[in-house]
Amino acid sequence: MTNDPLKHPRAELAAASRAIVSMQNAKTMDEFESDWRGFLNCLEKIWQKVERSCQPMRNKFEPWQGTYHGLRKKDMLLRYLKQARDADNHSIQDVAKIQPGSRGYRFINPNGGYIGGVLNSV
Repeated sequence: MTNDPLKHPRAELAAASRAIVSMQNAKTMDEFESDWRGFLNCLEKIWQKVERSCQPMRNKFEPWQGTYHGLRKKDMLLRYLKQARDADNHSIQDVAKIQPGSRGYRFINPNGGYIGGVLNSV
């Protein structure tokens, strides 16, 4: 990859991948949260470094960038990842925390609904 204009974004992508592996192997919530924060920061750095790396080919890059810039604002997962990164970098709020598990059902109809099923007799 000599003279690769995307050398730095690729390095951040590799770091994000390592953060995912570290999260999978985390033994404590503190370890997991640290790796999660690293992952979030890598994602933003990838975007920023791609933008900087592609300045010399601006005419070709900007149409591509515009499509994905819009997607980053519309897609719920991409929005969440950006907002979580911003929360980590610009506030003192928790980015992750342990909560007891739960389950529930929400119906479109505010008056509730019915969940039917077939019971098999043994």
